[in-house]
Amino acid sequence: MNYLEELAYWYFRFNGYFLLQNYVNHKNNKGLKYTYETDFLGIRFPYVSEYIGGNNEDYNPEIISNTKIMCVMGESKAGQYRKSDIFKEQNKIKDNLLRFGILSSNDIIDNAVENLFLHHTWENENFKIIKVLIAEKETHNDKYIFISKNKIINEIYRRKGIYRKNQDKLFFSSNLVQYLFS
Repeated sequence: MNYLEELAYWYFRFNGYFLLQNYVNHKNNKGLKYTYETDFLGIRFPYVSEYIGGNNEDYNPEIISNTKIMCVMGESKAGQYRKSDIFKEQNKIKDNLLRFGILSSNDIIDNAVENLFLHHTWENENFKIIKVLIAEKETHNDKYIFISKNKIINEIYRRKGIYRKNQDKLFFSSNLVQYLFS
């Protein structure tokens, strides 16, 4: 895992997500011609709260919902990349959706895949699914929500200031985040 993948993990963790890192989309006979990797998949429930912070004003409204279960597919790009390579495989999107295990009907899954192939968000009455790109250089596209490395670092520093009085609760299993909070 590179440093930007680690920052992305903690950013979504701070926004109330449970995450699976480096999910491998295995080549199969159902459409995936190659083995791919998705940097992270996450799920967030609408009534998330944590004793240290975890207040609604702490969360990024672009990536949460207070009424629906949220799922995120995320890619992190620390170096050069082509916009056209981000979320370019419908079958990879479908494999990620199947991993979440929230949609049961093939028709609904196919509709979600078709929509997510073209757009960054798909939702129904119960779920909201988003695709996110974390990168150093700003780039925008209808296919994903862009979050910059600087936005993540600024958010970590903002939280550091707010929760300074609770230093005993600011333990993280990441050397990078421990360093940023020091």
